[in-house]
Amino acid sequence: MTQTTLPLKTLLGLITCNLVWSLHPTLTKFVLEDFNSAHTAWLRYTSALIAFIAVSIGLKLCKHPFSLKNPVQSNALRLSDWGLLSLLGFLTFCYSPLLQIIGLSSSHATDNSLIIAMEPLATVFLAWIFLRERLHAQHWVSFVLALAGFTLLTGLTPARLSQGIDGHLLGNLIMLASLIGEASYSILSRKLLIRFHPLKIFGISLALGVAFLTVLVFVTNGFPSLEEFHLKSCIGILVMGPIGTALAYFYWMTALTEAPVASLAITLFIQPVMGTIFGHLFLGDHLTWIQGLGGGLILLGVIAQSKRRSPL
Repeated sequence: MTQTTLPLKTLLGLITCNLVWSLHPTLTKFVLEDFNSAHTAWLRYTSALIAFIAVSIGLKLCKHPFSLKNPVQSNALRLSDWGLLSLLGFLTFCYSPLLQIIGLSSSHATDNSLIIAMEPLATVFLAWIFLRERLHAQHWVSFVLALAGFTLLTGLTPARLSQGIDGHLLGNLIMLASLIGEASYSILSRKLLIRFHPLKIFGISLALGVAFLTVLVFVTNGFPSLEEFHLKSCIGILVMGPIGTALAYFYWMTALTEAPVASLAITLFIQPVMGTIFGHLFLGDHLTWIQGLGGGLILLGVIAQSKRRSPL
């Protein structure tokens, strides 16, 4: 039965998950030292898929009683389901990571940490467009605050635009565009969750996304060579893929059986804060006071929006 508060063990586990996720922008920078953007995305999600399959087989062999609230697992996939899953896989595990990593390659890990914090706002915006969910005044205030924060973080001023778009600005704009893919997961999975277990949706869409990435990487770049692997990039791939994508997601879904979504969502605010700190410590990134103000406005906008949303 779902509790109203988080047990200490679960809270510590969720904090650990968010600390791992907050390391992703910095670790991506490490991996980009050895690989291009396409190879980095492919290595992360391919390794995550392998780990996900291994964990799934392990749970099945040991007959682990993993379950979620009102799970549905026996329905057969219809053609329309495969269409939704294909779109889900492409947007979330192909389009989004490619754009995010391409943008990050021209920007900073600290910028990435703060921009990714805007994902809940992107989800609300897509729900308004495609699901016709009503937006309240508080949502619009959140959008204005977040966009103002993004403008300050990126230095998006008329004077700067008149000089052309530099790499840093372009990178941040690309990362902002990548949020459409991340946010689409919540929107597109809405109909599927009525009939299928969340982990089934995640596993199939991840596999399809990796398939799209594999074709794209093979056609455009070929596969990475073993000679390109170094200790730093190997650690980065291990933490971002098997640990940060597969295992952390398993743990997050398990935590859903113990506490409401609202309690879990609060821990997500660890990511932009710690991501900024990790970027400063390991990469020497720093924010000017104007960029810091922009990051603060982004977080304020996200917090204002999160207080409006009710638990699922």
